[in-house]
Parts: sequence; C-alpha cells; structure tokens
Amino acid sequence: MASQQVSCKQHPKAHLIEDYRAGDLICSECGKVVGDRVIDVGTEWRSFGNSDKNKNNTDPSRVGAAEDPLLDGGELSTRVSDLGNGLDLPWTRWQHRSSMTNDTRSLKAVFEEITQIGARMRLSDATLQKAKEFYKTFTTCGDKTSRGKSHRVWAAAAIYIACKSLNMARSPKELATYANCTARAVNRATRDMTALLKKAGKSAQTGVVDPREYVNRWCSHLGFPSKDRTSALHIAAARHIIDAAKAKLHLLEGKSPQTVAAAAIYLMSLVSGHTIDFSTMKKVTGASDAAIKKAYTTLYPVRHYLFPATYNLTVSLDALPLHGYKEQSSDPSVTRATRLAKEGQLHYSDGMPKSEMEQYASAFKQEAVATSSTTASAVPAAIKEEEQDW
Repeated sequence: MASQQVSCKQHPKAHLIEDYRAGDLICSECGKVVGDRVIDVGTEWRSFGNSDKNKNNTDPSRVGAAEDPLLDGGELSTRVSDLGNGLDLPWTRWQHRSSMTNDTRSLKAVFEEITQIGARMRLSDATLQKAKEFYKTFTTCGDKTSRGKSHRVWAAAAIYIACKSLNMARSPKELATYANCTARAVNRATRDMTALLKKAGKSAQTGVVDPREYVNRWCSHLGFPSKDRTSALHIAAARHIIDAAKAKLHLLEGKSPQTVAAAAIYLMSLVSGHTIDFSTMKKVTGASDAAIKKAYTTLYPVRHYLFPATYNLTVSLDALPLHGYKEQSSDPSVTRATRLAKEGQLHYSDGMPKSEMEQYASAFKQEAVATSSTTASAVPAAIKEEEQDW
C-alpha cells in the first residue's frame, strides 16, 4: 500500500524501486529517496523442511505452518522450543504437557509416524493426507480400541487402508517392514479400524488391488531393472502371465494379489533362466513358500498358453519343475486354454526355447535339401536303366 501512496514530487508517474535491505523507496528517474523505514514483508529465516521446493530454500510464510484441520485447535498455540541439541528445558516439557490433551498428543504422534513411514516408502502427500483422515475418523468414533497398540501399528494400518482405497499395491508385510512392527499387528489393527469405520457409517471405499502393480517394483528388487531392455521384456511377460491367468482363464481365484504376482514372477524367472529361490521370493514379496508353490501348480498345466508371442524362451517349458503337481487325464483349464488359443485370444508357446527351435529347423532344412538332391540324381539313373532293358 505504501508504494501506491508515496510518489516522487518531480516525477509523480515514475516507478519506485524498493530497497528491501535499507527499507527505502527510490525514484527510478532521479534516484531520490522518497520513502524510508519500509517494512519488509519477506521471510526472515530459512526452512529445511521436506516440502520446501523453493530454489532459495526460503520459507514464504512469516507466521509458521498452515493450519491443520485434523488437529484440535489448528496448531495455533504458542510453543517453547528446545535447545536445538535434543535436550528439552523443564518449562518446555511442562508447556508441552499442559498445552494439549492426551488425545491430541496421541493423534499428533500417529500423524508424525504416518509422515515418517510415508517418507521411507516415498508415498505422495495425497496418500498420507488420506491416511490421516482415516485415523482421525477412527479416533472420533467414540471407541477406545486404539489403546493398547503402538503408534507405529496404527500409522501403518491407516496407510494400508489409504493405499488400498487408492488402488495402490502395498502389502501389510511391506508396511510392517517400514514401520518396524509385525505383519500380524498391522493386520489386526487394519481389521479393527475397518470394522469401526464401517460401524460408524464411514467405511473406506477400498478397491481390489491389481496384482500387476506389484510386478515392476518386485522385479526391480529381484534383479530385473525396468530400465534394461531384456529385463523389461521379462517384466512384460510376468504381467502377461497374470492377465492370461486371471482375466482369460479365471485361475487363482481367491488368492491374494501378492501370491498371484509372486507365482507369475517365479514362473517367468524359471523360463528366463534367472531362477529365484523361494527364500528370496518370500523376503521380497512377503508370500509364503506354500502359497507360491500352490499357485505355481495351478499355472503349470497351462504354461504353454501364458506367454506372449514375442517372448523368447530361454528354458524349455517341458523342463520346468513340477513342485508336487500330478498330471491329470483331463484338465478343464487346459481345455479352456486350447479353445481360447483357437479363437486367437491366447498364444500357444512351443515347449522348447527359440534357439533350439532354430537349430532343429536348420537341421531339418539341410536334411530336406540333401534328400531332394539325392532323389533328383537317382531318378534319371533309374530311367536310363529301364531304357537299356527295353
């Protein structure tokens, strides 16, 4: 407002230059100082927060962080800071205890855990905000179920429900790893939170997670980087296996998305020649050995129909391990796959790798050429013998 009211007497229409360091208004025509003691409305400090995206690393606000509607009071109360080296003054601890209730203190502690876990998992701000909203709704339902569990467990459960509502592929075991707790505790907290939200009429609209969303991240952890062209083809093959088994053959019904993705990746690893043991698969995917083997035995009889036409086999499909599979005289899944292959919806891959097929094809071609040349040279000789007899 000061720059609009003050003007140079000799040059009323001249533009005024504001010197923020000296607090002066200077005429751009003659250089005369027409105003002094101008209050600088800019920042006075630097911000080192994770959300700071300014090039100069400055905080555009002079009054602290924005109001958080999820916290009671909007964080507008005054706080006594610590000494900066992790040590709190006595009146600092007293002020922290007296300024907020136990519920508010617990709520803020869970929010901080959600932020820390989300930073480790590299989740978006929208996902973390949704997780905070779910936990806020859970605490305001009037039940004291949240007591008795650590803040990390509730934070992991809230993030899992938020990820599931946004159709993001995150497993409870993965969240338990980042939250430094057990998967059983996360599952129990998720069940209690979901039940209470549903009872209060504020249930989260959780969708079905696509198993293919796990493939890229898990293959990267297993040594198949997506930036490599060969690894990208293997990843595409694993996603194609899931699509053919689930959408077209309707196999693995009732299996968890983690088990389906793990079985598809394991089958792809066997065919690609990069065999992965079950201990590594369990560590990365979180699925048990028995679950992966059972899903693999379901895919084994239709293995010839699960790979795309452009995928080059490295290991023969007939040389894959059985893992307890017992061959049946008539399998409905094989019949369905054969019918879909005739209709052009699935591709039938031969049991041998492409390199072996090329060797057999070249050998057969040479043998056919040799046989035709031998036959062509033998026929005229036989005709000459017949002519001599006559």
